[in-house]
Amino acid sequence: MNLNIYLITDDRYFKGRDLLQTLEKAMEGGITALQYRFKGKGTKEMYEELLQIRELTKRYGVELVVNDRVD
Repeated sequence: MNLNIYLITDDRYFKGRDLLQTLEKAMEGGITALQYRFKGKGTKEMYEELLQIRELTKRYGVELVVNDRVD
């Protein structure tokens, strides 16, 4: 796993921003790993968001880690 440039998402810093657009810009900028960390979201919302994020991480070859979830 390449952890050279490791981005951790945090809902405190994404308020008012488009998450997917921001993450794609970070991937274009060269992040190598992404940790998804949104503690206040429900399972369905997280799942739907993560499906889209996973498509981005596959496209850019970025490792994806989901915080506090094994499912």
